Amino acid sequence: MGSVNEILKLLDKKALVEVASLLAGTPACQLDNNSPITSPGYIIFIISFHERDERWAARIPLNQEDSFLQTRIRPIQLAHRCPDVTAPRIHGYFDCSDSGDNPVSVGYMLLDWIEGSVLDQIADLLLNMMNGCPLDDTVLFYVSSTGIVTSPYHCKRPQPPPNSSRMYPARRPPGLPETHAYLDFAADKSYFLSILAEKERQRTSATVITQLMAPSSERNFFEMSSHRVPVYREFVARFCPRTRENAGTVLKEIERFLDINPMFRADDEVIVETVRVLEALLC
Repeated sequence: MGSVNEILKLLDKKALVEVASLLAGTPACQLDNNSPITSPGYIIFIISFHERDERWAARIPLNQEDSFLQTRIRPIQLAHRCPDVTAPRIHGYFDCSDSGDNPVSVGYMLLDWIEGSVLDQIADLLLNMMNGCPLDDTVLFYVSSTGIVTSPYHCKRPQPPPNSSRMYPARRPPGLPETHAYLDFAADKSYFLSILAEKERQRTSATVITQLMAPSSERNFFEMSSHRVPVYREFVARFCPRTRENAGTVLKEIERFLDINPMFRADDEVIVETVRVLEALLC
């Protein structure tokens, strides 16, 4: 993941305005904020237009290596199938995994700029989509300010979450200090779940979705540990002490893994070395 300064050095602001003008069919004024709004994993510029009373949000991922199509664009496209869901229009994007000419020089998304309370709107969005929309097995919702990751009930292949999905800034949650800016994951998650539970009770007299989402941070941590080295190291440090009991359990799992994955062999160099290290812990 790049830093804000690294991404800003790559970004061609003039080209971004030109792309927005082309997509809107009318000249864009300029970037309303020369200094971007920063959120976890993203920087955001606001674009306004000479002849149109609307503003767009240009969201630029700090991680310019991972695709955002399935986890950012697809849920918004899905939301537009639901008449009761208010979701930003997608005016254009260049996915970070795309190849080809990109005058902006970095991956970006151009969406409607929406004013309001982020977490309150997200709670309505999730409930409307999960209760009333036709869902498929590729949709993942990720609420960055809460660390919540959730998939529809019948999802078969949860996808690794990227860093952020916040599309716009918002007021602080009630009861939290003025300095709070949706960066305290624990406080934000607690506040978001309270909103979600209240809205869910009003609709269904139950809190099934809220209960499913409550442990999502732990699931997210586990899933990310399989492909992000820093997360893996933290996961191992917390939950995988090198004890005899754990070593014995892992050796049994390796045997089971080899039984169900015939493409791997017990004499493969990596397997042999792993077994050697584990057996040394049993001595």
